[in-house]
Amino acid sequence: MKYFIKEDKKYKETEIEIRCHSYNKEIANLVNYIKKNQDYIIGKKEDMNYSIVFDNIYYIESVDNKTFVYTCDDCYEVNYPLYKLEELLMSYKCIRISKSMILNIHYLKSVKALFNGKYEAMLINDEKLIISRRYVSSFKKKFGL
Repeated sequence: MKYFIKEDKKYKETEIEIRCHSYNKEIANLVNYIKKNQDYIIGKKEDMNYSIVFDNIYYIESVDNKTFVYTCDDCYEVNYPLYKLEELLMSYKCIRISKSMILNIHYLKSVKALFNGKYEAMLINDEKLIISRRYVSSFKKKFGL
């Protein structure tokens, strides 16, 4: 079996393509392994439930005791408190940037210091988030500033 890995910033999410002569038990085991090891949470949007893969999360925000997960082009409500999501996403390059927000630094495009000790984070989809003063030092450490 051969495998190839192609890393390119144009891809918004990881894709796996399997090319084979015939679908056999080895391929089925590989597919099952991939499915089982993909971490996700369930989010709700317009009375429909969706699975949201951790790698696709840009940021998470808590507003009025509701938690929202933002991906490239969608927003979902989830039934998890922010602190629980912070624990789940620790290994996914996610970091708390304010009392009500967690950022996946994988989707960070740029960072700019503001005059009041806060930072402004721009994501690859050009959305801007504020990193509060309380979380700036841990952000700088994780991001490598």
